[in-house]
Amino acid sequence: MAERLELKIFCGDADREVCGVYCCDLLSRVLVSAEEGSVWLTVMNNANVAAVAYAKGLSAAVLTEGFIPDGELLNAARTHGVCLLGTSLSTYGLSCELYGIFGS
Repeated sequence: MAERLELKIFCGDADREVCGVYCCDLLSRVLVSAEEGSVWLTVMNNANVAAVAYAKGLSAAVLTEGFIPDGELLNAARTHGVCLLGTSLSTYGLSCELYGIFGS
């Protein structure tokens, strides 16, 4: 997925299996609704992104709209083994691309 969509790999293992996609910028909602193994699309750029991705067992967190992780997020992602990716696409644009891969 990362290679096919030319996603930037900030850290972590980008070869994880992906079972779905979840789009949200509200951390509490991601904790309740994202499914383990999903890819999470967000514009959130703080260490809590890594904590939530780790707690939910997500395959990756993708920063959309060209956001680059700050130092705290990058360190937290590395510490927890979270795959952190990035793209200049909007959340909607990346969602459409991912639907082409995972949608039915």
